[in-house]
Amino acid sequence: MASRAAQLFFAFCFLTVTLNGQVTISGRVYNPTDSIVKLLVSPTVLGGDFHTATALLTADQAFKFSIKSTMAIPAKIMHGSAVFSVFILPGRSFSVDIIIGENNELKLIFDGEGGLDNAHFHRYIQYISVHTPDITIEELAATTAMEYRRLADERRYQKEAFWAELSETVDFSPAPGMMEWIRNDITYNHATELLNYPGKFRQFHRGKRDRHPSDQYYSFLRALQVNNEDVILQDSYRTFLRAFIEYKLEKPISWGLKVGGKKQYPFLRKFLIGQPLYCMQFQILELTMDLEGENTNMDVEYQSFMASDAPSPLKEKLKALKAIREKEQKQKLASIIGRPILFDVFQTIEDQNTDASFFQGKPSLLYFPPGWTSEHAFAVEYMKRIYKRLKAPEQYNLYLVDVNQDPQEWRQNYWANRYETHPFHHLSMDMQRSLFGTKYGNDRFPNMVLLNRDGLVFKKFDLKPNVKKVLEVLNEEL
Repeated sequence: MASRAAQLFFAFCFLTVTLNGQVTISGRVYNPTDSIVKLLVSPTVLGGDFHTATALLTADQAFKFSIKSTMAIPAKIMHGSAVFSVFILPGRSFSVDIIIGENNELKLIFDGEGGLDNAHFHRYIQYISVHTPDITIEELAATTAMEYRRLADERRYQKEAFWAELSETVDFSPAPGMMEWIRNDITYNHATELLNYPGKFRQFHRGKRDRHPSDQYYSFLRALQVNNEDVILQDSYRTFLRAFIEYKLEKPISWGLKVGGKKQYPFLRKFLIGQPLYCMQFQILELTMDLEGENTNMDVEYQSFMASDAPSPLKEKLKALKAIREKEQKQKLASIIGRPILFDVFQTIEDQNTDASFFQGKPSLLYFPPGWTSEHAFAVEYMKRIYKRLKAPEQYNLYLVDVNQDPQEWRQNYWANRYETHPFHHLSMDMQRSLFGTKYGNDRFPNMVLLNRDGLVFKKFDLKPNVKKVLEVLNEEL
């Protein structure tokens, strides 16, 4: 998980080129490790690209950048492996001496009208990276929901108290733009951390345990501005938006925004308007564009988004991504369709490896459910529904494939759970998913594959299809 310091580095804000607000950033590098210094400034609009400027070090290792801006701009300065954040403030030029010590230790000395702001900003970033790190997985596992809330609150109060102390320093009046940016960063990072807790808890326990915090736990949302266009380019706010929508969706909480996009897309309008809405619409379209299965055909939503008032850079990125995904999908289909299943990776309950003839004679379905134990009962019911609704189930081979456990553990579970009573077959696959995908030349592990009577793949699904879709495809093959 990225640290809060990293989020500060990558935060977004406005850059407006005008005739006013000239800012000069100059400095010198001591013990340089490269011949250049780069300045990376965040996008000006939602979906825009970062602006990069490069300065060649002079003979005395000096550099200089000139920027015109009327708004506060967080940015990064890079030299070799050294990367640090600065805050560009209208009319407040500053200099920074970059001192590279032993073991690439970095020391910064700020000066000039905007030097004190940046010196305090740098101290703040150092403080939160050292003294308010992310809540550890051990802390998460050992806490109740309200105890986790207390830990998150304490980290927030630490950040606020430290910045308040810096702001009260004699002869220092922090720039309003920088103050606002830091306040928003603290607020939305705190909210995101709390919203993500139930999902992290479930993930830590591999789906076997859940947390359902009370209304009191979520009380922080009452005073939070969810639709906040003023900070739409700030990374902490955009991350919060996604966590907030996943929280509001309630289910499927473990899947987040990766499935069901067709249902989630209109759901956004219940809570979001303007640029926050466009931001999340883009994310859902981006995440579902290359998936197959129920509720993932987003052509109508894509066309609607492209005809909306969403920022042009978002539309351009989505259009380019759609072209890439369509090309990738064709390549993936070509790499697996019409080829035999990799029979040598499967084992039967009799501890026998399958051969080429194993999947021949009848159309076959192989379903590879998620590895979580809690999902297995759903997988069994899913396969039973397919079996019951087939017109002639005896004319097909239906296989539920365990891709998570080793064969010995799988056989123990087989007999303990009376898998032999199921109207379909069970197989174990004792090779890693990555190896299975690599052999197919396909970087995504399929969720389901359908084979013809010759044992050749004629259909694959990256995401579990609904039963109706499976029946249509199987009946057509028969």
